[in-house]
Amino acid sequence: DHEAKFPLELPRRAIQLLTDRGDWVLDCFAGSGTSAVAAILEGRRFIGVEIDPAYVRLARKALQDAKQRISQANLDLRLLDPEPSAML
Repeated sequence: DHEAKFPLELPRRAIQLLTDRGDWVLDCFAGSGTSAVAAILEGRRFIGVEIDPAYVRLARKALQDAKQRISQANLDLRLLDPEPSAML
């Protein structure tokens, strides 16, 4: 785990306040990927820079987990909604 990891809600609130859906979020010190996950969950695109290979692996894992949660949530919504076009 990253030594300076912060709660997901912190970057998520900043991203909500300072960007719009589809905007780019740049984190020059990506670390464990918390800002990347927050950006993806808020519908933003993300660029992360990290020089430590261990943290790159940690961030990639965090992003994969977040993408799986999003995919599962979208599937759950489609199962609840009998009208597929309502998801568009």
